[in-house]
Amino acid sequence: MQNAKLKWQETGEPFSDEFADVYFSKQNGLAESEYVFLDGNQLKKRFENLDQNAHFVIAETGFGTGLNFLATLNLWDKCTPKTAKLSFISCEKYPLTYGDLEKALSIWHELKPQADQLLQAYPNSFYIGATSLNITENINLTLLIDDAANALAAIDLSIDAWFLDGFAPAKNPDMWSDDLFKEIYRLSHGKTSLSTFTAAGFVKRALEAQGFEVKKQKGFAHKREMICAVVKDTKKLAQTKIKPYFAKPQLTLSKKQKVAIIGAGMAGCALAYELSQLGFEIDLFDQYDDIAQGASGNPYGILKPYITADANISDNFHTQGFVHTRDYILKHKSEIDFNECGALELLSDKKTQLRFDNIIKKRAYLHGLLQIVDAATASEIAGCDISKACAYYPTAMMVNPYSLCQSLIRNSKNVNLFLSHRLDEFVRSDNTWQLRFTDNKKNHRGSLVYDAVVFAGNALLIKDLEAFKHIEVYPSYGQITQVQTLLNNKTIILDQGYILPSVNGKQLIGATFRDNNDLMAEVRQSDHNVNLAQLSHVIDPSVDMKIILGRVSLRCVTADHVPMIGAIADNVKFIEQYYQRLQKGVILKALPHAEYLSGLYLLTGFGSKGLCSMMYGAKILAQLMSNGCQASMLNYLIEGLHPLRFNIRTFKKG
Repeated sequence: MQNAKLKWQETGEPFSDEFADVYFSKQNGLAESEYVFLDGNQLKKRFENLDQNAHFVIAETGFGTGLNFLATLNLWDKCTPKTAKLSFISCEKYPLTYGDLEKALSIWHELKPQADQLLQAYPNSFYIGATSLNITENINLTLLIDDAANALAAIDLSIDAWFLDGFAPAKNPDMWSDDLFKEIYRLSHGKTSLSTFTAAGFVKRALEAQGFEVKKQKGFAHKREMICAVVKDTKKLAQTKIKPYFAKPQLTLSKKQKVAIIGAGMAGCALAYELSQLGFEIDLFDQYDDIAQGASGNPYGILKPYITADANISDNFHTQGFVHTRDYILKHKSEIDFNECGALELLSDKKTQLRFDNIIKKRAYLHGLLQIVDAATASEIAGCDISKACAYYPTAMMVNPYSLCQSLIRNSKNVNLFLSHRLDEFVRSDNTWQLRFTDNKKNHRGSLVYDAVVFAGNALLIKDLEAFKHIEVYPSYGQITQVQTLLNNKTIILDQGYILPSVNGKQLIGATFRDNNDLMAEVRQSDHNVNLAQLSHVIDPSVDMKIILGRVSLRCVTADHVPMIGAIADNVKFIEQYYQRLQKGVILKALPHAEYLSGLYLLTGFGSKGLCSMMYGAKILAQLMSNGCQASMLNYLIEGLHPLRFNIRTFKKG
């Protein structure tokens, strides 16, 4: 993706260099937004008539400067019950940089409170896919960074009102396509409304052809006409594309309900932070006497993108996660121990060279995330001799996970932390979950009752619980080695293993991957030797390695190297729902939606990429828990991260 290319007019308004068009009216862009989109969809009346705890969803084609969103927030704040929710989904192929957005919004002094809220949440960078921003506890903005038709085809929501914005059809005809109008109608229901500034005949005809009743009315200011529309079929429901066995949970949590998170590593701390931003009170438990004592307790970890030529699910999830985590770190930099030193990955064999050549050929626009540099340039970047060409990740970081977890807890609201609490019992009773713990003084606590429980991390605990016997995650031990400085590299160097820049005379190298059946947690000299041998292209394996520390930690892994995130179904019922039907090849439309165990969720399986993915995974799960079927997530991520995806594959194979 690329950011919007702007020119600034003498009067201060932004002008699109890409589409040779203005972002908003010179006369009064705010008044036009209010007239065309708020009044055009009768939002004032609809907002005033919302029930307590109602959830209203608006979708927009073309976020631009966010003016329509801010105008909507302004009206929402004045008209709606405090407990109502607003989800605003906006497509944007060329998002503004933070600096450009700040400059563009400085024009609207009357919207400063709303602009400040947006700027506080707006990220420093984007990646293709969905970027979810919590504006307040009850207001979520999701930016779909892609072509509008592609973006809308990848989601399942029930939209209440549409803002068809974006640049004029004559300037940007590719956006105003039949595919776009098809997706707009698919996601609409019997009471959905739509408005747009244009009155172009082909737009009117396309909407009518899909099933909208279209009216032209007086346009704003000098514009003669604009279009408003409603769905003709008042009984219509939004249509879903997601497979029934991966459907989003129907139930949503109330902020009055009690939530427990088991595991205070990075995944658990990140989820506590995300849920607290949405107004939930959380009890966070861990068996150790401090947070981040498992794999999250390593001295440093690597935060980098994982880009593939085909932009597969692992790329989308992990690279989106990299961008998300990096943005959090930069916004809380005074609290976190990190070094934005970049990373060099050696192209040490022909296969690796061909793989990266293919990535660069197909995704050259990701230059800010990934570049190919020759050996001489790599040596200059690293500050030491590099003998091979490298893939260079200029924005990669080394991060101390403990300091990141501390920051997440520090910035969480209403999180109760219970350390040295080992889970002994976990049972379902009367639509709640009863948990019993033993504390570090060997005291058995009475049963604690929760409406929702999330298991975050810990593969061994998950495998011990009956509710998760059918979940295919595996424990995998690995060892890191901390040594006296071996190499004066200024950047992370990755070969078969990795070596981080020296900190206070200490340097981290790693990491081994033991067999999944090898569950002995002791530090081994043989693993130290492997860690050094994996760096043979940059360090002589015969060097005298002065070991300071060896640390073994447990990763939770999956067969396809992406985590398990989502709700859990009862295994017996899940088999009854799908096994026979999938064996017989029943069409998807004939299948029922998955019946999940109420209030049971999983956030695990992050493997060796946890630093770049746990925070993004936590945001995804928080959206599923709080918004259920109206969570604005990409379908292919829901399906690809679903805890029961391997079970479905097994059913199909018989």
